[in-house]
Amino acid sequence: MIRRLLVSLLLAFAGPASANAPSDYAYGWPLELPGEGAAWRVDLTPEVYAVSRDEDLRDVEVFDAKGRSMPLAPLRLQDEPPPAERVALPVFAIRRSAEGGSIDLRVQVARGSDRSIHRVDAQLASDSEAAPALVDHLVDASRLEEAVDALWLSWPESSRDERASFAVDESDDLDRWRTIVGAATVLELHGKEDTLSRRRIDLPPTRAPYLRLRALTANGLRELRVQAQLALRQGPPVRTWVDATLESQAIAEEAGEKRGVYVYATDAALPVGTIRIAGSDRSLARIVASSEWSAERWIPRASFTLIGLEQGAEAVRRNEAAVSPAPRARRWRIEATPPLQEPPQLQVALQADRLAFLPQGEAPFVLAAGSHVAARTDAPVGTAIDELRARLGSAWRPPLATLGERRALAGQRALEAPPAPLPWKSWILWGVLVAGALLAGFLALRLLRTAER
Repeated sequence: MIRRLLVSLLLAFAGPASANAPSDYAYGWPLELPGEGAAWRVDLTPEVYAVSRDEDLRDVEVFDAKGRSMPLAPLRLQDEPPPAERVALPVFAIRRSAEGGSIDLRVQVARGSDRSIHRVDAQLASDSEAAPALVDHLVDASRLEEAVDALWLSWPESSRDERASFAVDESDDLDRWRTIVGAATVLELHGKEDTLSRRRIDLPPTRAPYLRLRALTANGLRELRVQAQLALRQGPPVRTWVDATLESQAIAEEAGEKRGVYVYATDAALPVGTIRIAGSDRSLARIVASSEWSAERWIPRASFTLIGLEQGAEAVRRNEAAVSPAPRARRWRIEATPPLQEPPQLQVALQADRLAFLPQGEAPFVLAAGSHVAARTDAPVGTAIDELRARLGSAWRPPLATLGERRALAGQRALEAPPAPLPWKSWILWGVLVAGALLAGFLALRLLRTAER
């Protein structure tokens, strides 16, 4: 039911499809859609850029099995980290005296071979039975592999206000404790209509197997439950590296300073986010990287110090740099001061354009690209995706459709400019002028003959 509703919504936003056909394009790539979805995204590859002739990629289109064009448009969403994961942890309540009583956890905690806590038998070290008691909570995080950057506390619902203050300690052995949060307050206050709730305690990311919520004030919290929020693991970005081919090299000199000038080219004009100077071991030079805007007009994109040093088994290397945004480029120029001993190898990281489409037709679908005459009309796919995110959550993204093996559609013929149309209007105009001149000559000749008579 939900899928039908979403599809109906998307159809309402999609608008009319393009009148182009697969035969208008040079090549096509079958799209692999693992599962079902109301919208999909496609990340373009160097193969697609190699055949596209339009600067705005309007000669890229998606068709269904019957050759009907699917609603397609650039995907403008920014990548967002996945939602933080929470894991429930075992919690053990421990009473202690507010007058300074302490607990010897080395004796009273029974642990398994995996360091997890099985049982806690806590006794007050103070002899004062009349002293008011505070309730600490021992939290067992020994089975977690990820770091923890927050604790979420919960307790049975009640109509009364609750407030509690804790310090948070960490330990590797239940013997020596380190305070990582000096004071934090959780509360739930009930008003006439609204409720104010704060149940989260932020931590500096910690991998300690044991945490302790040390009560700073007496509180009425009972049956406390604790969830650990796992710190997001920021892995290295997945990048597609493309080798550029050296076209020329030269040594330039200005004001007595020499620099090496190396010009490279890729097979297609690519959007690039990062460059890498490879094969530059034992090098030290100032690098200025530029991309070609038009014929021999260069745009500076990055400048950095190239470092390739070795000291025994240690290596110090800096050979990558992010580049400033600019239009897609095929040719690159690297200027190195002083010149490098050998021309370096240039690699560029593709920062692929993303398109989103709605699979309204019949599978299989194909991405077609490369045409001298065809131009796609963008559909309001972004509006439909905004509606989907409103229903499915702001973290939702269209799933990725992957490209299969390239196949020819119209081939290179679609990339060639069509022959110039015959100048029918000019021919007709000249024909009328010539006919008019002949008619005028004929009439003039008749007038002369009539005059002679």
